[in-house]
Amino acid sequence: MSAPSERRRSRRRPVLDSFSVFVVAPEKAPHRLAVKDVSDLGIGFQLDPDAAEGTQLLQVEVGDTLEISLYLNQSLHLPLRIQVVRIYQETDNGPRVAGASILELHTSGYKAFASFIQLLDALAEVRV
Repeated sequence: MSAPSERRRSRRRPVLDSFSVFVVAPEKAPHRLAVKDVSDLGIGFQLDPDAAEGTQLLQVEVGDTLEISLYLNQSLHLPLRIQVVRIYQETDNGPRVAGASILELHTSGYKAFASFIQLLDALAEVRV
């Protein structure tokens, strides 16, 4: 599979490595899944946890709706409801990546998520 072409309604922002941001989908698996990027309307994250941990691959399909927790650090997390819109691999041996749309944009979790995106934008301006 190859990476999808840019078709988003909002700009993606890579998550800075200095943040220890990860996603957990408790109903599917309790594993930490690395966040690849975020946008105003969605999130990209790796589906395959670290193989060294001996964990099973997360079974997710396009169209699945998930309740996730976006962890900004070890204890602060934002609840979000998402729908998987694409699954791809950037390289043949690389992890699978899911692209998902956020379904509920009027929740307190989403409002905090939008503030996190504003923080990323402000930090990107300072780094220039």
